[in-house]
Amino acid sequence: MDWITPTVFFPLAWGFILLVASQSKWGENNASRLALVGTLITLVFSIGLLAEYGLQPLNWKFGSFSEYVSYHWLPQLGINLSFGVDGISVPLVLLTTITMVVVVLSSSRVIEHRKALYYSLI
Repeated sequence: MDWITPTVFFPLAWGFILLVASQSKWGENNASRLALVGTLITLVFSIGLLAEYGLQPLNWKFGSFSEYVSYHWLPQLGINLSFGVDGISVPLVLLTTITMVVVVLSSSRVIEHRKALYYSLI
């Protein structure tokens, strides 16, 4: 399974959902829960990326992409959208998603106004 694409695009889509939810009272009241669900799903995607890449650091390739995805974004102009991970970026992706879970958990008691907008921007 391709784990790179959902790891990149799911947080963008979830942020848009939170932005739309910020327009309603329900979305504003449940923004921290929705953000936590989104960051936990992203964490699952990044763990899947790590599992696909391999858990043995000695087998990691540094400097060359071992997981690579490319999409023809604007084929008329010859523009492609490409994502790749190597031995150093996989742990950094995992570290970033863990950090986002901590950020959402720690800010849930601090942010008082416009919560859904705040969570959609992080």
